[in-house]
Parts: sequence; structure tokens; C-alpha cells
Amino acid sequence: PENREWVSVIESVSTIGYYIHPLVLFKIKEIQTSWFTANNIPDWLITTTSKGWTSNDIGIRWLKEVFLPET
Repeated sequence: PENREWVSVIESVSTIGYYIHPLVLFKIKEIQTSWFTANNIPDWLITTTSKGWTSNDIGIRWLKEVFLPET
């Protein structure tokens, strides 16, 4: 339907199936708390962008906060 938006995801999975937490980019101004229930809050790094795409700053943040600590 026309009421949906794409999201971008940066993720990393090894050949043996090990994965680290993804970065999910939403093309919005603010995350809506109604999207998640108290029992179902994902442990992803979530951010928003005006275009829904990554940037150097967002990529570096994911590398520093997720990729490097988890690998």
C-alpha cells in the first residue's frame, strides 16, 4: 500500500551464523513509541534520517557503538 515507507538496515552476519546488532534507519523525524510494546523493545541501534539513507556520520557511529565492541 502507499502508506508504507522503506527503512535501511546495516547489519553484519558471519558465515557461521553469528550476528551483531543491526542499525535501523527510518525516514522520519521521530521514532513513534507506539511501534514497540514494553515487552517487545528491540536491542538494535535505531536512528532517523531525512532521506532514510545512511551517511558517513551514521556509519561511523554504528562502527564505534556496535561493530567494534561486538567483534
